[in-house]
Amino acid sequence: EFEKGLSQKATLWAKRLHEAINYSVMGVPGTDEDAIRAVFLEIPTQSAYKLTVAAYEKLYGVSLGVDLAHDLEFWELGDFMKIIKSKPQ
Repeated sequence: EFEKGLSQKATLWAKRLHEAINYSVMGVPGTDEDAIRAVFLEIPTQSAYKLTVAAYEKLYGVSLGVDLAHDLEFWELGDFMKIIKSKPQ
């Protein structure tokens, strides 16, 4: 039951990350870094992040890492990954 709940949360996190990566304001594409940071802070563990990565690829047919690397500066991506790496396994 816990795993099922975590899997459902991972799908929601994946959808929120996709929305943040594909963000636009009045038709101008951009990236909502604050929304990405919020999701990364919410994800409780590194294994939950891995489930989110898998859910993202299943939903959108592309790697979350590729999408993040495409939309973020390398230092921003590094900061986000430090958030995940600071969490328990």
